[in-house]
Amino acid sequence: MISPFRPKKLFHARTGEPIERGGVISSRRTASPRQAKPQKPPKQLPEVGPPEITLANAMAWIQAETLTKLKGPVSLPVIEVRTAGCLSCPHRGQKRAKPDEIGYCLVCGCGDSERGRLSRKIAMRGVKRPKDCRWPEGDEGPQQ
Repeated sequence: MISPFRPKKLFHARTGEPIERGGVISSRRTASPRQAKPQKPPKQLPEVGPPEITLANAMAWIQAETLTKLKGPVSLPVIEVRTAGCLSCPHRGQKRAKPDEIGYCLVCGCGDSERGRLSRKIAMRGVKRPKDCRWPEGDEGPQQ
């Protein structure tokens, strides 16, 4: 009597070559040698330009510097929330000559100045929040 099941074509487990009888039997074809999947290159942030020097930007910066000097930097939970907000923001840029670990904001107007680094701004009090900013309101952080 003829078997109702057709035998599958078998392949060698290590080499992937078809086998007729004997040897190491596997019904799955494997690539030999295994090839690693190509990695996607890291996302390149856009280059940040020079600061927009306006009276409003200068006044906002002086206010933020003064508040930070008088009251000290914001608390660690506020810094963590701001950092997470900045890292997920689509308006984040980078300066190739002097990169910052978080980056620079592209919409606030601080530009590529040393004081425009987000790693510095996240710890300051009273920083101007541009439109679409992902930071929470205020400097005190979550109330418990």
